[in-house]
Amino acid sequence: MKRILFALLICAAACKPGADATSAPKGSVIVLGQLIDRTGSIATPSWAESIRLAVTHANQALKQSGKSVRFEVAEANSGNAPDMARAGALQLVKQQNAKAIITDSSQDDIGVNIECRISEINGRVHMKATLDLSTVVQHDKSNAQVPPMPIIGQLRIEVNALVNPGKPTLVASVDDPVTLRKFDVEATVTKVN
Repeated sequence: MKRILFALLICAAACKPGADATSAPKGSVIVLGQLIDRTGSIATPSWAESIRLAVTHANQALKQSGKSVRFEVAEANSGNAPDMARAGALQLVKQQNAKAIITDSSQDDIGVNIECRISEINGRVHMKATLDLSTVVQHDKSNAQVPPMPIIGQLRIEVNALVNPGKPTLVASVDDPVTLRKFDVEATVTKVN
């Protein structure tokens, strides 16, 4: 859920909401964590370059639109090992102040994709978003000699909400029948320029 919150915050960062929104200082920097395999059996050098290219393009677009906010990338090595990835994620958030983490988790197509559009309506922010979440579903423990093939679970959440700038707002709450988890999506829109 925290990934969803961070991604929505970044999605909303370039918005110019109503005058009562909380303001960030001019020249704000949002740190994005890059937690990818730099070592290990599936390390690919192009992943880091792809992320840096995307951030460069986003910063150019923000500059051209007159926004003073920009993104920076902080890096950690997931090493294709869960314990190393967890330590890297904690280091990115706690020591390097990353507000979102871009990961490469596995060769399976899993992760979080968020598309968000925002606009101002009478001092409030209209948010229209689509969140696609996919994950590997755990099998029941069995005594099988050969591990079963992974199952990919997917969840899609559509959001169409009005939020007040500067205030955390619950915009969606979904119970996933496959994983039996509850997903709460909270959005906070902050004026940055």
